Amino acid sequence: SIRALTISSGLSLVETATIAAREVGDASLVTDEASGKHFFGAATDFISYTWHGISFQNLCECLLAQGGSTDSPASLWVDVFAVTQHSNTPRAHSNNQADLNFERVIDATSRLRAVMMPWSDPKMLRRCWCLREIQLAIAGGKAIDVVLRPQEEAQFRPTARANFHSIFSTMVALIDSEQAQATRAEDAG
Repeated sequence: SIRALTISSGLSLVETATIAAREVGDASLVTDEASGKHFFGAATDFISYTWHGISFQNLCECLLAQGGSTDSPASLWVDVFAVTQHSNTPRAHSNNQADLNFERVIDATSRLRAVMMPWSDPKMLRRCWCLREIQLAIAGGKAIDVVLRPQEEAQFRPTARANFHSIFSTMVALIDSEQAQATRAEDAG
């Protein structure tokens, strides 16, 4: 798990890999050897998803299937990589402040990719942070892409062509910000 990989530093995966590369003198930890490009940098796309009801494997499947242009590959901001999973240390708390300012992070990207799983009942539309992220993207004039697993996209396309207005209305009807859930009670208020 990412938490296990970063327990010695107490920092995010990005910070841990960057420090490890510097300390051991191994740039391959943070750089693609073939192209020389860094794995980490300024994000172009903010990934909005819920930790509840979606496995890490499914999240990766969604993102890899969507890909990006080879001329201008996307650089993804994914909270589990950018934000420390250890909130119990002053160093972690201090380092997380910039990445927990989702308004600033979303403002710095060009688009939000909303991982809607399952497409027929997207769990993210019931999570307060996901709704906030979508709201910030709309307010900032950002493009919003719906991201589905390849198997779900294959089911979604013909259904959407035949019943788009019904599907869209159903998804919008699911949104109830007053009932939106959060892992931490103080986030739901």
